[in-house]
Amino acid sequence: MDWNHIHLATNHIPIIGSLFCMIFWFYSLIRKDIASLRMVLWVIIFTTIAGVGVKFTGDPAVEKINAKEEVIKMHEDWADRATTGIFFWFLVSGWALFQSRKSKPLKNYTKVLVSVFGIITMLLLTAAAFYGGKISHPNL
Repeated sequence: MDWNHIHLATNHIPIIGSLFCMIFWFYSLIRKDIASLRMVLWVIIFTTIAGVGVKFTGDPAVEKINAKEEVIKMHEDWADRATTGIFFWFLVSGWALFQSRKSKPLKNYTKVLVSVFGIITMLLLTAAAFYGGKISHPNL
């Protein structure tokens, strides 16, 4: 198994993970359950860490593929943006976990920050995935 296989096997974790995290995040916000919010924040932390790992497997994987340079460049550019979003989502989620220690309720601005960075990151990951799909599926 080489880096290309590892990248292809793991790249769905942050994409699908961010979608499920946002669904459960908003569900937990509606329920106003601090335990559920904390659980989702932990899942966000693990999803973002996996997302950074996917980024680092992408660089060595580019050596093994045979695709147009401009398609690879677009995928790399969107992946860089998505990684930046992942980093900031990780930071605000970690801050939210810190704020909610001992089952304290989250401040409203923290809920908004986690929500906004989650949505932005999910959109950036979707764009990176679209251009990544064009590498393997030129018909897209």
